[in-house]
Amino acid sequence: MTSIQEAVRFLKEGKPVVFPTETVYGVGVARSQERSAASIYDLKGREENKPLSLHIARIGSLDLKKIYFPRLVSFLIHRFWPGPLTLIIKHRNGETLGYRFPNNPIARQLIEMLGEPMLATSANTSGKPPATTVREAESYFGNKIPVYLDGGKTQFQEASTVLDVTQYPPKLLREGTGAERVREAIVSFLDNSFVKRKILVVCTGNTCRSPMAEGWLRHHLTTQGYADSFEVESCGTAAFSGIPPSDEAIQVLKADGIDISHQRSRALYDELVFRASHIFVMTDSHKKYILELFPEVEKCIAVLNIPDPIGLEQAEYQRVYELIKSKLNKELEWILKF
Repeated sequence: MTSIQEAVRFLKEGKPVVFPTETVYGVGVARSQERSAASIYDLKGREENKPLSLHIARIGSLDLKKIYFPRLVSFLIHRFWPGPLTLIIKHRNGETLGYRFPNNPIARQLIEMLGEPMLATSANTSGKPPATTVREAESYFGNKIPVYLDGGKTQFQEASTVLDVTQYPPKLLREGTGAERVREAIVSFLDNSFVKRKILVVCTGNTCRSPMAEGWLRHHLTTQGYADSFEVESCGTAAFSGIPPSDEAIQVLKADGIDISHQRSRALYDELVFRASHIFVMTDSHKKYILELFPEVEKCIAVLNIPDPIGLEQAEYQRVYELIKSKLNKELEWILKF
Protein backbone atom coordinates (compact mmCIF):
# COMPACT_ATOMS: atom_id res chain seq x y z
CA MET A 1 0.00 0.00 0.00
CA THR A 2 1.45 3.36 -1.02
CA SER A 3 1.62 6.28 1.35
CA ILE A 4 -1.01 8.19 -0.66
CA GLN A 5 -3.36 5.20 -0.52
CA GLU A 6 -2.78 5.01 3.21
CA ALA A 7 -3.47 8.73 3.56
CA VAL A 8 -6.74 8.33 1.64
CA ARG A 9 -7.79 5.54 4.00
CA PHE A 10 -7.21 7.71 7.06
CA LEU A 11 -8.98 10.67 5.46
CA LYS A 12 -12.06 8.53 4.81
CA GLU A 13 -11.98 7.52 8.46
CA GLY A 14 -12.15 11.19 9.44
CA LYS A 15 -8.51 11.56 10.44
CA PRO A 16 -6.23 14.46 9.36
CA VAL A 17 -3.14 14.02 7.19
CA VAL A 18 -0.19 16.25 6.31
CA PHE A 19 0.62 16.77 2.63
CA PRO A 20 2.89 19.00 0.52
CA THR A 21 1.82 21.85 -1.75
CA GLU A 22 3.98 24.10 -3.89
CA THR A 23 3.89 26.78 -1.17
CA VAL A 24 3.98 25.12 2.28
CA TYR A 25 2.83 21.84 3.81
CA GLY A 26 -0.84 21.54 4.59
CA VAL A 27 -2.90 19.60 7.11
CA GLY A 28 -6.40 18.60 6.12
CA VAL A 29 -9.42 16.33 6.35
CA ALA A 30 -11.94 15.08 3.80
CA ARG A 31 -14.75 17.55 3.21
CA SER A 32 -17.37 14.89 3.87
CA GLN A 33 -15.78 14.49 7.32
CA GLU A 34 -16.29 18.16 8.15
CA ARG A 35 -16.80 17.41 11.84
CA SER A 36 -13.21 16.20 11.88
CA ALA A 37 -12.06 19.73 11.06
CA ALA A 38 -12.24 20.43 14.80
CA SER A 39 -9.19 18.19 15.21
CA ILE A 40 -7.18 20.56 13.01
CA TYR A 41 -8.06 23.51 15.19
CA ASP A 42 -7.00 21.50 18.25
CA LEU A 43 -3.72 20.48 16.60
CA LYS A 44 -2.86 24.02 15.61
CA GLY A 45 -4.24 25.77 18.67
CA ARG A 46 -6.13 27.90 16.17
CA GLU A 47 -9.25 29.96 16.74
CA GLU A 48 -12.31 28.41 15.08
CA ASN A 49 -13.34 31.73 13.56
CA LYS A 50 -10.47 31.31 11.08
CA PRO A 51 -11.97 29.08 8.38
CA LEU A 52 -10.19 26.31 6.49
CA SER A 53 -9.75 26.42 2.71
CA LEU A 54 -11.31 23.95 0.32
CA HIS A 55 -8.48 22.26 -1.59
CA ILE A 56 -9.51 20.94 -5.01
CA ALA A 57 -7.82 19.01 -7.81
CA ARG A 58 -9.86 20.25 -10.77
CA ILE A 59 -11.50 23.51 -11.78
CA GLY A 60 -14.78 21.69 -12.34
CA SER A 61 -15.16 21.42 -8.56
CA LEU A 62 -16.17 25.09 -8.62
CA ASP A 63 -19.54 25.79 -10.27
CA LEU A 64 -19.26 29.29 -11.72
CA LYS A 65 -23.03 29.49 -12.17
CA LYS A 66 -23.53 29.39 -8.40
CA ILE A 67 -21.12 32.13 -7.35
CA TYR A 68 -20.94 35.91 -7.46
CA PHE A 69 -18.67 37.65 -9.98
CA PRO A 70 -18.24 34.59 -12.24
CA ARG A 71 -16.44 36.56 -14.99
CA LEU A 72 -13.84 37.85 -12.53
CA VAL A 73 -13.39 34.44 -10.89
CA SER A 74 -13.08 32.75 -14.29
CA PHE A 75 -10.42 35.28 -15.29
CA LEU A 76 -8.41 34.57 -12.15
CA ILE A 77 -8.63 30.79 -12.11
CA HIS A 78 -7.64 30.45 -15.73
CA ARG A 79 -4.67 32.70 -15.13
CA PHE A 80 -3.46 31.32 -11.78
CA TRP A 81 -4.82 27.80 -11.18
CA PRO A 82 -3.36 25.40 -10.41
CA GLY A 83 -1.08 27.61 -8.37
CA PRO A 84 -0.45 29.54 -5.16
CA LEU A 85 -3.63 31.64 -5.10
CA THR A 86 -6.46 31.12 -2.59
CA LEU A 87 -9.75 32.72 -3.66
CA ILE A 88 -12.38 33.67 -1.08
CA ILE A 89 -15.63 33.22 -3.00
CA LYS A 90 -19.26 33.95 -2.16
CA HIS A 91 -21.92 31.49 -3.28
CA ARG A 92 -25.42 32.61 -4.21
CA ASN A 93 -26.79 30.61 -1.27
CA GLY A 94 -24.90 32.98 1.04
CA GLU A 95 -22.02 30.61 1.84
CA THR A 96 -18.47 31.99 1.68
CA LEU A 97 -15.56 29.61 1.09
CA GLY A 98 -11.85 29.82 0.40
CA TYR A 99 -10.74 27.73 -2.61
CA ARG A 100 -7.21 26.53 -3.28
CA PHE A 101 -6.05 24.48 -6.31
CA PRO A 102 -2.50 23.43 -5.41
CA ASN A 103 0.07 22.92 -8.16
CA ASN A 104 1.74 19.93 -6.53
CA PRO A 105 1.44 16.40 -7.95
CA ILE A 106 1.22 14.71 -4.54
CA ALA A 107 -1.51 17.05 -3.29
CA ARG A 108 -3.51 16.72 -6.50
CA GLN A 109 -3.16 12.94 -6.60
CA LEU A 110 -4.24 12.74 -2.97
CA ILE A 111 -7.40 14.76 -3.64
CA GLU A 112 -8.15 12.87 -6.86
CA MET A 113 -7.80 9.48 -5.14
CA LEU A 114 -9.91 10.70 -2.23
CA GLY A 115 -12.63 11.59 -4.71
CA GLU A 116 -13.63 14.84 -3.00
CA PRO A 117 -12.09 18.17 -1.91
CA MET A 118 -10.20 18.54 1.34
CA LEU A 119 -10.65 21.12 4.08
CA ALA A 120 -7.11 22.21 4.87
CA THR A 121 -4.78 24.88 6.17
CA SER A 122 -1.03 25.33 6.64
CA ALA A 123 0.80 22.73 8.73
CA ASN A 124 1.98 24.66 11.78
CA THR A 125 0.93 25.44 15.30
CA SER A 126 -0.50 28.87 16.01
CA GLY A 127 2.13 31.60 15.90
CA LYS A 128 4.76 29.37 14.24
CA PRO A 129 5.87 29.59 10.58
CA PRO A 130 4.22 27.11 8.17
CA ALA A 131 6.20 23.93 7.58
CA THR A 132 8.16 23.81 4.33
CA THR A 133 9.50 20.28 4.93
CA VAL A 134 7.85 17.19 6.30
CA ARG A 135 10.28 17.20 9.24
CA GLU A 136 9.10 20.66 10.27
CA ALA A 137 5.50 19.43 10.14
CA GLU A 138 6.41 16.42 12.27
CA SER A 139 8.06 18.71 14.80
CA TYR A 140 4.74 20.52 15.21
CA PHE A 141 2.36 17.58 15.38
CA GLY A 142 4.39 14.44 16.11
CA ASN A 143 2.33 11.26 16.35
CA LYS A 144 -0.93 13.21 16.54
CA ILE A 145 -1.03 12.91 12.73
CA PRO A 146 -1.27 9.33 11.42
CA VAL A 147 0.24 9.99 7.97
CA TYR A 148 2.77 12.49 6.64
CA LEU A 149 3.26 12.62 2.87
CA ASP A 150 6.83 13.66 2.08
CA GLY A 151 7.24 15.82 -1.02
CA GLY A 152 10.61 17.27 -0.12
CA LYS A 153 11.17 20.97 0.47
CA THR A 154 8.32 23.00 -0.95
CA GLN A 155 8.91 25.01 -4.13
CA PHE A 156 8.12 28.52 -2.86
CA GLN A 157 8.49 28.14 0.92
CA GLU A 158 5.90 30.85 1.44
CA ALA A 159 2.13 30.71 1.98
CA SER A 160 -0.29 31.32 -0.89
CA THR A 161 -1.67 34.73 -1.73
CA VAL A 162 -5.25 35.15 -0.51
CA LEU A 163 -7.68 37.23 -2.56
CA ASP A 164 -11.18 38.15 -1.44
CA VAL A 165 -13.54 38.10 -4.45
CA THR A 166 -16.71 38.36 -2.37
CA GLN A 167 -16.54 42.09 -3.16
CA TYR A 168 -15.94 44.14 -6.28
CA PRO A 169 -13.24 45.19 -6.83
CA PRO A 170 -11.47 42.26 -5.13
CA LYS A 171 -9.22 42.75 -2.11
CA LEU A 172 -5.87 41.20 -1.24
CA LEU A 173 -6.11 39.72 2.25
CA ARG A 174 -2.64 38.14 2.34
CA GLU A 175 0.34 38.85 0.13
CA GLY A 176 2.07 35.52 -0.31
CA THR A 177 3.64 33.71 -3.23
CA GLY A 178 2.97 35.51 -6.53
CA ALA A 179 1.21 38.47 -4.93
CA GLU A 180 2.67 40.98 -7.37
CA ARG A 181 1.41 38.98 -10.38
CA VAL A 182 -2.03 38.77 -8.80
CA ARG A 183 -2.05 42.52 -8.17
CA GLU A 184 -1.07 43.20 -11.79
CA ALA A 185 -3.81 40.86 -13.03
CA ILE A 186 -6.43 42.65 -10.94
CA VAL A 187 -5.33 46.02 -12.33
CA SER A 188 -5.53 44.58 -15.84
CA PHE A 189 -9.05 43.29 -15.26
CA LEU A 190 -10.27 46.48 -13.63
CA ASP A 191 -8.70 48.68 -16.30
CA ASN A 192 -10.83 46.82 -18.81
CA SER A 193 -13.90 47.23 -16.62
CA PHE A 194 -13.40 50.80 -15.46
CA VAL A 195 -11.96 52.62 -18.45
CA LYS A 196 -15.14 54.71 -18.28
CA ARG A 197 -17.77 55.31 -15.65
CA LYS A 198 -20.66 52.93 -16.18
CA ILE A 199 -24.32 53.84 -16.54
CA LEU A 200 -26.70 50.89 -16.38
CA VAL A 201 -30.31 51.06 -17.60
CA VAL A 202 -32.66 48.30 -16.43
CA CYS A 203 -36.13 47.17 -17.52
CA THR A 204 -37.74 43.73 -17.63
CA GLY A 205 -37.06 42.04 -20.97
CA ASN A 206 -34.35 44.40 -22.27
CA THR A 207 -36.01 44.69 -25.69
CA CYS A 208 -38.02 47.95 -25.44
CA ARG A 209 -37.50 50.59 -22.76
CA SER A 210 -33.93 49.98 -21.67
CA PRO A 211 -32.54 49.58 -25.23
CA MET A 212 -34.21 52.87 -26.20
CA ALA A 213 -32.79 54.54 -23.09
CA GLU A 214 -29.35 53.04 -23.69
CA GLY A 215 -29.30 54.10 -27.33
CA TRP A 216 -30.45 57.65 -26.69
CA LEU A 217 -28.24 58.20 -23.65
CA ARG A 218 -25.12 56.91 -25.40
CA HIS A 219 -25.86 59.11 -28.42
CA HIS A 220 -26.61 62.18 -26.29
CA LEU A 221 -23.49 61.84 -24.13
CA THR A 222 -21.40 61.44 -27.29
CA THR A 223 -22.82 64.58 -28.92
CA GLN A 224 -22.22 66.48 -25.67
CA GLY A 225 -18.55 65.48 -25.63
CA TYR A 226 -18.72 62.86 -22.86
CA ALA A 227 -18.00 59.75 -24.95
CA ASP A 228 -14.59 59.29 -23.28
CA SER A 229 -16.06 59.58 -19.79
CA PHE A 230 -19.05 57.23 -19.80
CA GLU A 231 -20.11 53.82 -21.03
CA VAL A 232 -23.82 53.01 -21.22
CA GLU A 233 -25.19 49.48 -20.86
CA SER A 234 -28.62 47.94 -20.41
CA CYS A 235 -30.11 44.69 -19.16
CA GLY A 236 -33.36 43.14 -17.98
CA THR A 237 -34.49 41.59 -14.72
CA ALA A 238 -36.22 38.78 -16.65
CA ALA A 239 -34.38 38.95 -19.97
CA PHE A 240 -33.31 36.15 -22.28
CA SER A 241 -29.90 36.68 -23.85
CA GLY A 242 -29.32 37.58 -27.49
CA ILE A 243 -32.70 39.03 -28.52
CA PRO A 244 -32.64 42.24 -30.62
CA PRO A 245 -34.74 45.27 -29.68
CA SER A 246 -38.35 45.26 -30.84
CA ASP A 247 -38.98 46.56 -34.36
CA GLU A 248 -40.99 49.44 -32.93
CA ALA A 249 -38.10 50.50 -30.67
CA ILE A 250 -35.64 50.29 -33.55
CA GLN A 251 -37.87 52.40 -35.83
CA VAL A 252 -38.55 55.08 -33.20
CA LEU A 253 -34.84 55.68 -32.59
CA LYS A 254 -33.99 55.38 -36.28
CA ALA A 255 -36.28 58.36 -36.90
CA ASP A 256 -34.16 60.25 -34.38
CA GLY A 257 -30.95 59.31 -36.19
CA ILE A 258 -29.93 56.59 -33.71
CA ASP A 259 -29.28 52.95 -34.66
CA ILE A 260 -29.94 50.36 -31.93
CA SER A 261 -30.46 47.38 -34.24
CA HIS A 262 -27.11 45.90 -33.18
CA GLN A 263 -28.01 45.79 -29.47
CA ARG A 264 -28.89 42.44 -27.90
CA SER A 265 -30.71 41.63 -24.69
CA ARG A 266 -29.04 40.21 -21.60
CA ALA A 267 -30.05 39.36 -18.08
CA LEU A 268 -29.02 41.42 -15.08
CA TYR A 269 -26.00 39.98 -13.26
CA ASP A 270 -23.80 41.08 -10.38
CA GLU A 271 -20.82 42.59 -12.18
CA LEU A 272 -23.09 44.77 -14.32
CA VAL A 273 -24.64 46.14 -11.14
CA PHE A 274 -21.51 46.58 -9.04
CA ARG A 275 -19.41 48.27 -11.68
CA ALA A 276 -22.15 50.84 -12.45
CA SER A 277 -21.82 54.29 -10.92
CA HIS A 278 -25.43 55.12 -11.92
CA ILE A 279 -28.35 52.74 -12.37
CA PHE A 280 -31.59 53.85 -14.02
CA VAL A 281 -34.60 51.57 -13.61
CA MET A 282 -37.98 51.92 -15.25
CA THR A 283 -40.19 51.17 -12.23
CA ASP A 284 -40.12 50.68 -8.48
CA SER A 285 -40.44 46.93 -9.01
CA HIS A 286 -37.11 46.90 -10.87
CA LYS A 287 -35.50 48.81 -8.01
CA LYS A 288 -36.94 46.37 -5.49
CA TYR A 289 -35.65 43.41 -7.51
CA ILE A 290 -32.11 44.82 -7.59
CA LEU A 291 -32.03 45.81 -3.92
CA GLU A 292 -33.18 42.37 -2.79
CA LEU A 293 -30.06 40.99 -4.46
CA PHE A 294 -27.65 43.92 -3.98
CA PRO A 295 -28.83 46.23 -1.15
CA GLU A 296 -25.48 48.04 -1.09
CA VAL A 297 -26.17 49.82 -4.43
CA GLU A 298 -29.28 51.70 -3.28
CA LYS A 299 -27.62 55.13 -3.52
CA CYS A 300 -26.78 54.49 -7.19
CA ILE A 301 -30.38 53.85 -8.32
CA ALA A 302 -32.87 56.31 -9.79
CA VAL A 303 -36.41 55.32 -10.81
CA LEU A 304 -37.64 56.85 -14.09
CA ASN A 305 -41.26 55.63 -13.87
CA ILE A 306 -41.60 54.61 -17.52
CA PRO A 307 -44.56 52.41 -18.63
CA ASP A 308 -43.98 49.29 -20.71
CA PRO A 309 -45.04 49.71 -24.37
CA ILE A 310 -44.59 46.06 -25.35
CA GLY A 311 -47.44 44.79 -27.51
CA LEU A 312 -48.78 48.30 -28.18
CA GLU A 313 -48.76 50.44 -31.32
CA GLN A 314 -45.85 52.49 -32.66
CA ALA A 315 -47.38 55.68 -31.31
CA GLU A 316 -47.08 54.35 -27.76
CA TYR A 317 -43.40 53.54 -28.33
CA GLN A 318 -42.91 57.10 -29.53
CA ARG A 319 -44.64 58.47 -26.42
CA VAL A 320 -42.51 56.26 -24.15
CA TYR A 321 -39.35 57.30 -25.99
CA GLU A 322 -40.12 60.99 -25.51
CA LEU A 323 -40.79 60.30 -21.83
CA ILE A 324 -37.44 58.48 -21.50
CA LYS A 325 -35.59 61.44 -23.05
CA SER A 326 -37.36 63.90 -20.79
CA LYS A 327 -36.64 61.91 -17.62
CA LEU A 328 -33.00 61.25 -18.50
CA ASN A 329 -32.42 64.89 -19.39
CA LYS A 330 -33.51 65.80 -15.88
CA GLU A 331 -31.07 63.26 -14.46
CA LEU A 332 -28.05 64.48 -16.43
CA GLU A 333 -27.03 66.99 -13.77
CA TRP A 334 -26.84 64.12 -11.27
CA ILE A 335 -24.88 62.01 -13.75
CA LEU A 336 -22.37 64.63 -14.82
CA LYS A 337 -21.48 65.97 -11.38
CA PHE A 338 -19.67 62.73 -10.50
